[in-house]
Amino acid sequence: MIYELLALSEVLQTVEKTGTEIRYQHAECAKGAAGLYHLNKEIDLLVICPDNQVNHSDLFDTVRHEAMHVVQACKGGPVLSYDFYLKNASDVTKAAVAKYPQDRHTQHSELEAFTAAEQLNEQQIVNLLHKFCFE
Repeated sequence: MIYELLALSEVLQTVEKTGTEIRYQHAECAKGAAGLYHLNKEIDLLVICPDNQVNHSDLFDTVRHEAMHVVQACKGGPVLSYDFYLKNASDVTKAAVAKYPQDRHTQHSELEAFTAAEQLNEQQIVNLLHKFCFE
C-alpha cells in the first residue's frame, strides 16, 4: 500500500520529470535513514526509505524534504536566505538540523528542507519544482 501511495505522489512524479532517479531501497535505509538526495557528476538520486517511517505523515514529510533538495539543486542553492531560516525555523527543525555537519551550506540547505517539509504542502513543493527546474 505504501508504494501505491508513493506512486500517486505528484511531488515524486514531478521530481522524476527533472531526470532525478527515485529509489525506495538503498544502503542508507539499512542504517536508519528516512531518505536522502545525492547529486554529483555521476548520479542524481532521491531515496525514500518507507520502512523507516513512523506513519504516512512522516513518509510524506520525508518526500517533501528530499524534493526540496531537488529544488535547491535546480536553483543552484537554497531558495531563501540563511537568516530567514534562523529567525523562522521551529525549535524542532533547529534541533534536527543540529545533528548535521556544522558547515553553513549544509545547515542552510537542511534548515530549508526541514522547514519546507514542515510548512509546505505537496502542491507548493510541486510549484517550486516547476519554478526552479522547468522555467
